[in-house]
Amino acid sequence: MTSPLNPFWNPFWTFFIPCALSVLVLQKDKLIVEALGGCWHEWEFPTDNPNLAICRKCHTFPPRLNLATWEGFGWWWERVQKMKWWDCFLDWINLQYAKGYLGPEFNRCLEFMIHPIRGRDALAEWLRNNEDKWKS
Repeated sequence: MTSPLNPFWNPFWTFFIPCALSVLVLQKDKLIVEALGGCWHEWEFPTDNPNLAICRKCHTFPPRLNLATWEGFGWWWERVQKMKWWDCFLDWINLQYAKGYLGPEFNRCLEFMIHPIRGRDALAEWLRNNEDKWKS
């Protein structure tokens, strides 16, 4: 099936692309939550009521935190600064975004990081590439 406006349009892509992107976002969020010692909730439903879900790992009822919101950013930003690998992460940020310069370039780099999506993406990339530094 094609669209009269776009002969290459396929209804499959309108479903697949958003789903694939949301899976990638969830993988980033899961990596960050687990690296910072949080629980990535896996729900089970002890009753027929879908509103009564309990996490099978931590046995609580809280919703899963969305790290792409300011609330989620606050959650991980507060925790990441307490991690023993925080300095390694900052060094990477400095090399990656400020090209190794300290001073105004590094300050702009931190300003860039203080954003729910950009910060989450940078942290997830660092965690993926540096498992040896944070998993020990």
